[in-house]
Amino acid sequence: MISQRLSAPRMRALLGSVAAGIGVLLAGTVYAAPVVVTYNPAAALLSGTQFTADKLNVLDFARVDLTGPATGGGTNFVESGFLQLVTTSLNNVTTTPTGLNSTYSLYYSFSGTGVQNASNFNTASTGTFSTLTYQLLGANGTTAFGINGANQPFATGAATTIIATGSLISGSTSFLVNAPGSCNNTSGICDSPGASVAATVVKVIPTFYLSPTGTFQLNAAFNNDANIVNVIPPGAFTLNGGGGDATVGLVPVPEPSTMAVLGFGLLGLGLAYRKRQSR
Repeated sequence: MISQRLSAPRMRALLGSVAAGIGVLLAGTVYAAPVVVTYNPAAALLSGTQFTADKLNVLDFARVDLTGPATGGGTNFVESGFLQLVTTSLNNVTTTPTGLNSTYSLYYSFSGTGVQNASNFNTASTGTFSTLTYQLLGANGTTAFGINGANQPFATGAATTIIATGSLISGSTSFLVNAPGSCNNTSGICDSPGASVAATVVKVIPTFYLSPTGTFQLNAAFNNDANIVNVIPPGAFTLNGGGGDATVGLVPVPEPSTMAVLGFGLLGLGLAYRKRQSR
């Protein structure tokens, strides 16, 4: 028997339907607009009261190391550290939630890898994250953060509870080199690293997030003051209390019409394949 093939225009139309559906679905995964979130520390057995915020203000304690040439060009890096929640903001008004950093602590522990386009930290560079994972941790009492004598970030305090985890969606880095002068670091060079990251949110304790409900995305941005940067030759630097903020976005649910377009496209391709197999 001679197999019956779909005409080229019809096949293009089916493939176009599938591509359109997938494209619309993916469009909502990278950019999630910030929302106002009400948090409930008591859900994680923390000694704090509920607070509402559209931005979480953090201090960054981290170390970045260059680890060698990357396949395809550039230089690999690894980064790890802690982000201490210090204040929150709502409609551009900054406050400290009751009990935060006195009766309880909230912070992120993170590690990641990536590639930058320079082989050292003596020249300006840009880069991208390849991997990133984090945990949002809560602890009763205070937690101390800093960089120890071995130039490693630390967080010391009571036992922690994992509130949420997540991994990389997308992320970029930058490193600006300024003129030598007045910076308080051992290298005497005023450097300013920055980064922006979008990551998933897996709610280990869902009731910590009172409202809204739905799937969250974490968006964070950092633009560090040169005075907290310490460059460690030949290829590392630390951040001892760098500045940054994090927002939570609500990932949009695909419209029924989008799902229908994707479904019909996949159904059409499946029927075409079965028809060919039966000939």
